[in-house]
Amino acid sequence: MVTSGEAQLLVWGDVTNFTDIVLRFPLWTPSADMDQQVALSTRMRMLDMATADRMRVSCFHGPFPGNGYIRKITDEEYRLVPLQWTEHLDGWK
Repeated sequence: MVTSGEAQLLVWGDVTNFTDIVLRFPLWTPSADMDQQVALSTRMRMLDMATADRMRVSCFHGPFPGNGYIRKITDEEYRLVPLQWTEHLDGWK
């Protein structure tokens, strides 16, 4: 978790190994998960936290730009709502 004032960014690495698939079917446990029960528990806890607290997330395995918000579709399905990418930072040239 990265915070600045009240802003929060939840950074996760392999919570969603194959983001598009895992968010649609979060109860599936891919073979890449070495301890499938721990991975499943962690994944669901992170998804619940991200949606309940409306946290911005950064996911390494997500489609570009790999950050945005998680939208809960049902109790067993989520989507990544990506933020718009910009190469410009305010005040930088």
